[in-house]
Amino acid sequence: MKVLVGVGIWFGLNAMILWGASTLRQVVVDSWKKGPLIDPAAPYAPENAQWYFAILMCWILNAYAIGLFGLSKTRASKSWWAPMILLLGILSFGELGFRTYLSNNQSTHFRPHPTLHWMCRPNLQNFVSQGDGIVLNTNHLGMREVTATYAKAPDEFRVLVLGDSSNFGQGVSGTEMWSNQLELILDEHVQQSVTVLNAACPGWTTYQGLEVVREYGLKFKPDLIVAGFNNDAGPDFMTDRERVSSSNVVRTIQGVLYQAETFVIAREAILAWFRKMSSTAQDAYAIRLAGEKSKYGKLETDERLELVSRVPLDEMKQNLSILQTLARENDAEFVWVNMPINRKEPEFVQRYVDWTYRSEIQAFTQTQSIPYVGVDEYWLRSRESNLHLLGHVFHPNAQGHRRMAEQVADHIIKERLIESDSSGVEIASPPIADTTDVLRFGWSSKTPIHAHLGVALQRHPELIKSHGLEIELISFQSGKEQGTALAEGQLDAWFSCAVPAIHMLDARPDSKVVASFGSLGKIRWMSPSELSQISSVGVSEGSTPHMQWKMWRRNLTDSISLRFERTPELKEALLSEQVDSLVMWDPWALEWSTENEWVTLRDDPFYSVLIVGEMWALGDVQDPRVPRLMALFRDLIQVIQLEAAEIDVEVAALGDWDVETVRAIREQNAVLSGQRDLSISKEVLKELKDSRRFVYPKSRGFFSIAEEWQHGLPKVRP
Repeated sequence: MKVLVGVGIWFGLNAMILWGASTLRQVVVDSWKKGPLIDPAAPYAPENAQWYFAILMCWILNAYAIGLFGLSKTRASKSWWAPMILLLGILSFGELGFRTYLSNNQSTHFRPHPTLHWMCRPNLQNFVSQGDGIVLNTNHLGMREVTATYAKAPDEFRVLVLGDSSNFGQGVSGTEMWSNQLELILDEHVQQSVTVLNAACPGWTTYQGLEVVREYGLKFKPDLIVAGFNNDAGPDFMTDRERVSSSNVVRTIQGVLYQAETFVIAREAILAWFRKMSSTAQDAYAIRLAGEKSKYGKLETDERLELVSRVPLDEMKQNLSILQTLARENDAEFVWVNMPINRKEPEFVQRYVDWTYRSEIQAFTQTQSIPYVGVDEYWLRSRESNLHLLGHVFHPNAQGHRRMAEQVADHIIKERLIESDSSGVEIASPPIADTTDVLRFGWSSKTPIHAHLGVALQRHPELIKSHGLEIELISFQSGKEQGTALAEGQLDAWFSCAVPAIHMLDARPDSKVVASFGSLGKIRWMSPSELSQISSVGVSEGSTPHMQWKMWRRNLTDSISLRFERTPELKEALLSEQVDSLVMWDPWALEWSTENEWVTLRDDPFYSVLIVGEMWALGDVQDPRVPRLMALFRDLIQVIQLEAAEIDVEVAALGDWDVETVRAIREQNAVLSGQRDLSISKEVLKELKDSRRFVYPKSRGFFSIAEEWQHGLPKVRP
């Protein structure tokens, strides 16, 4: 009977452990904390830790019961130490089993750490991250792609990189991350041997950066420490520093215990139980959930009573000061990098970026003479698109990492932080604007309406300033000139129309149509003869008049032949009777028909569009710029109405037009006369769609429109 009772209790205890784990892993409060440990696939995630802990408890229970039964049959049963050695052996086998299992079935490259909170797993070899598919290799400290030892060659120059996932190279290969690229670039410009050591880890703050330098970073004897972090302002239930004991004794004990997988897993499981039983924890965790429902980001007003920044701003400043002091005490320099933000994801920027931290830290580096590399500012000035991973607010792609490497290398050489005969590094970005705010605006001096606006802007710079804008006006005499400039990234906004707009948008896919200034005049089919006598027509191939002709000829006889001529030669082709009609747009069409008394057989208006680049439009998501630009143009239209005669004269002189031609085109424009607003009308949208299909016959429509920018609304990803 006793045996049956014992077996029943044995099975009951095992069943209770497994049932408890199965139940708790479904209802336990998620372990919310910024960092990779919230990965639901990680063995240290609460739901998984419950299950592993249950297996461990079953192993201990069963193995210990069987072991005690075996001991009872031996002389050792009377020894007080035998059960203790048995338990120690069982725990050791459990640890060995967990280590073996996890080494072969690891789904995450992170592991809990007593002072860093988490770290990259050490000694990974060709580990494939399930999150983004990148291949990882780490040294015994968890440093990515680092093979160097503490020993340093006499002529070796070492750079230690601190940071979070952006510097770690989230989403890019080891050879693509900017620390690796920095080493390659410096090797080309200096005589010394250069080694760049990446000590970054996703989710870290300046707190962990300082801990790394103190624990092992300085052992590599760096000549330069480069740091850049995005997470200090992030919210948590306590600061990063408060999560770690200040006692060296406790730290030492934790350092030993954290080496055991059984301890780490048991700790996570037990903490999850306490959170589940605590009403305070339940209420706090209800604010922000982990895993797929994570709402990590800057603190909102209704969350401030519950959450704090991971590293308070004053503490962050102190961390930078200490890093600079430690570097100088060890014959090294310290450089701070202002990490780039992907403004093409404005909804994420709003949530994750704390502008106060950024502006305060920039000012702090200046007062403390901490070398500062403004990567984000440079990217705002170059307006280069597609430097971030799609859908990521902080993580650069491979090309973005290359740009960062070029910029940091250029700073290192120009500031003489390393001996070099070079004057700097070429940064392969588009030409940069004078400041992050300036709008490089292109306009055609040959096109009335656009020229009216350009001239009015030149005449009234005070109006630009009154709207809080900085504009660099760049005039062009040909579309080819302007197309080259915008393709090279020299423009942030420009005027266009119809078919040229399609080609320009293809050259700059980062840009969108935001407004229209109405009709630029008309496209005219002209001839000295009546319609019944027309047998041929001349037109410039691939132009907007060519598109218009294709639409007109649907209702005409096929007997009319088409002849392509370059625009400057069209007039002469008709005068020399090579064709007996031509299709051209104003102001050329209006002026030619007036000079030669040609008959207009048919005409239709064509329309202006204003195109703006995203990087300028979204440069300051807190104070959208396009609404201010629209307000400027609305005021400018009133100026043109008041100064119409003088502006007409200037526009005529710029384009070598007759003043009457310029005046006629302006007077028929409904926007400049105040009859229509700057919105993209149905007529404008139809012309853009037709133009898209003309350039790309299989195209289904036109989608490069961002009218919502006029109202200051960021474009939200569906």
